Amino acid sequence: MAAKLTLRSMAALTVVAMAMLFAASAASAQGYAGAATLTLSSPTVPQGGTLRATMTGCQPGEPVHFVLNSDPLDMGTVPADGTGTGTVTITVPSTFPPGAHTVTSTCGALTLSANVTVLSQATTQTTVASGPLPITGSNTDGTVRGGIALVAVGGLLVVAATTFARRRDTVSS
Repeated sequence: MAAKLTLRSMAALTVVAMAMLFAASAASAQGYAGAATLTLSSPTVPQGGTLRATMTGCQPGEPVHFVLNSDPLDMGTVPADGTGTGTVTITVPSTFPPGAHTVTSTCGALTLSANVTVLSQATTQTTVASGPLPITGSNTDGTVRGGIALVAVGGLLVVAATTFARRRDTVSS
């Protein structure tokens, strides 16, 4: 009787485990819409700089499309990897208008956007001075040599005084 009860319990547990496994598979096949994100490598990018955009929450293999908006620039379309993530990296054209823009990403019916500021490309000229370098600070060579000489003289005086004191102690004993 106990063996039949244990066998029935094991069969029931197997059926429940299989049902949970199929339910988990069906849930994962519905996508990651609750955890969808769009992240940028930086909130600012200079003209001519590199910008990386990553979208999560797509179906694995689903096309993920990215656009840099205001003056629309197609950043490309990539298939989502096995975790539902798509990433593109672009070089922002040096002619792209500086200012506030948005990056939009789309996969299936899901569309996300993130803000980015395109900074003006700095055009500075560097002037190199010709000729010798200016002298800064002070010349302490003489002071250092004088200090070393005084320490040496002081050391000699200590040795001489010690020697004189020992001779005096020896003569008086």
